[in-house]
Amino acid sequence: QAQTAPDVDKTIDICRRLINLYPDDIRGHQTLGVAYLVIEEWDKAQEPLEWFYRADKENGIAVSNLTDLYRARGMYGQAKRILDEFSATSPDNFNFRTALALHHLCVGDLDEALLEAERAFSLSPTDQGILGLKGDIRLCRGEMEKAESEYRKLINSENTVPSIWGRMGV
Repeated sequence: QAQTAPDVDKTIDICRRLINLYPDDIRGHQTLGVAYLVIEEWDKAQEPLEWFYRADKENGIAVSNLTDLYRARGMYGQAKRILDEFSATSPDNFNFRTALALHHLCVGDLDEALLEAERAFSLSPTDQGILGLKGDIRLCRGEMEKAESEYRKLINSENTVPSIWGRMGV
């Protein structure tokens, strides 16, 4: 289990107070659920993330957050059901394509994972997360040179976040 950071505890407290005042606040539910994801409190994350998804099923971020939770809990069938539902309405959504790539990676379907990561990349070619995901998938496929190439794109990108440097051992 991850360590509870003071900032996450503060976020959880603020979100709970917000939801008490405004029970239908979508952002409050989403942020509360993601805060629990960050500290790996899966049981506590489930209710607000399912609420967020039910409130806005056409939101790619809601889909991504909920499927992240389901994958973390080993609920791959549930995650796939949500992804299948969303694909009918928004097949070209970046968050959906990224979540689908992650799903395929987690269940070991590396060819489909790479295909979906490439589709996500085509929708947002400057997104650093998808560059890292492409590198991770290639690494799992044993394509070391191609993985390194993806990771180097991360390091060389204009807005590189230092936390990704660990992928390259920097």
